[in-house]
Amino acid sequence: AGTSWRWGWGCPRSSRRPSGRRRRGRGSDRGRGRDHRGDEKRRGSSEIQKKLTTSHLLVKHVESRKPKSWRSPDGIVRTREQALEKLERLIAKLKKFPPEELPDAFVKLASKESDCSSARRGGDLGEWTSGRKKFMPTFEAAAVPLSVGELSAVVETPSGYHVILRTR
Repeated sequence: AGTSWRWGWGCPRSSRRPSGRRRRGRGSDRGRGRDHRGDEKRRGSSEIQKKLTTSHLLVKHVESRKPKSWRSPDGIVRTREQALEKLERLIAKLKKFPPEELPDAFVKLASKESDCSSARRGGDLGEWTSGRKKFMPTFEAAAVPLSVGELSAVVETPSGYHVILRTR
């Protein structure tokens, strides 16, 4: 008697919505804006989310957010200019490969040269969905428009300089 709250959204004991309808299971795509192709979702009226699989190669410099890496646990000593030159040399090496050999060449090069811990996986970042802020905005903006098998230009983030390969 006299309580000011109701069973509903905030109550862990309730499995019903305030309207009395049961919640849909998490696995259901119904009502979640899934596109007919299954790899894109709409959010709002203009934003389209894409599922991507990418790999990257990171070259850090002394001004990077965390200027240490698995390759240089005592700290990175290269300048921004040296890091950019190194990445441009690596991109030039990658561009010499034909498109069908590029993914394998990228994995080998990222495993040896990347300052990111993803180097253990050949630079593979796995599958992710755009628009969920998993990566820095500049990184995501460069990765989303890439077609499968395409290399990005140099991308600068607070972590350092990247080159991105879209794998799926």
